Amino acid sequence: MSQAAKRPAGGRGKISKCCYGGGTMADIINIAISLVPGLSLNERILLEEAVSDLDDFASLGINDIEQLLRKRLRGRESYPAHRSILERAEEISRRLVPLEARAVSFWDREYPPQLRKVKTAPYLLYIRGSFPDPELPQVAIVGTRRPSEKARQAAFRLAAEFCLIGIPVVSGLAYGIDAAAHWGAVKTHSATVAVLGTGIDHVYPRSNRTLAWKILEYDGAVISEKPPASRIGTYDFPMRNRIIAALARGVILVQAPERSGALITAEWAAQYDRQVYVHASGLEGDRGKGTRSLASDLSGACTRITPL
Repeated sequence: MSQAAKRPAGGRGKISKCCYGGGTMADIINIAISLVPGLSLNERILLEEAVSDLDDFASLGINDIEQLLRKRLRGRESYPAHRSILERAEEISRRLVPLEARAVSFWDREYPPQLRKVKTAPYLLYIRGSFPDPELPQVAIVGTRRPSEKARQAAFRLAAEFCLIGIPVVSGLAYGIDAAAHWGAVKTHSATVAVLGTGIDHVYPRSNRTLAWKILEYDGAVISEKPPASRIGTYDFPMRNRIIAALARGVILVQAPERSGALITAEWAAQYDRQVYVHASGLEGDRGKGTRSLASDLSGACTRITPL
């Protein structure tokens, strides 16, 4: 990570007192920076360093941005005016209020420290609820949306067992293995983190809305890098998986067919040097083809909790 991403956590406290439509000026600026198209994480951090208030941001044109970043931006012909970006940021801030959600930027104290360590981290997260203690190791439990009953029950039990020894569970709030893992956590009245591939206001699938409320009830968190009222894009769920992998000390793949999105989570985990496990309950049949392949690469599968 570049020098720009090595500032001690703490945020831009000097301009955080004035409120705009439900958020502070700092919130509005951070949301706006996250909306600027075509920038990397480090480039957004550089832009944050260059902006001190709303007028600063609104006055920046594409030539100013290119001079700051020392590069020519793609799509400069359709680059939006910063004032229109600010207007959208203010609208997003207003939408967060009834959700009891908040925008947490890269240098905010609440930003997960384990996520801050990876180069593909999002500049901004939208968060409902509470993150577990950052000192606690977390485990991701993921898998297919259409598991066997054996694998579904294994995911539920595994999540409950981890939570009972004080290890929070991370997953994606999808059908199947994800939902089973979250339910295993909430049935023990424990915190779990759900990472959405949709906007923070849109639980998908809709049938998991009750589960999302239970997660919040037991001091867990529902998070997304996408703002309220976002359209669902083709790559949103695969990109969501990188956050799941980064948040966890280890990733357990319970069951996955070939080309499953859960395998993408395992790939991200390997890239981040996280431990990757395959659970023995999910090796059978077509639903377990991806699991078997990964188990072969890993030289085996686990059947119980392994120290993280």
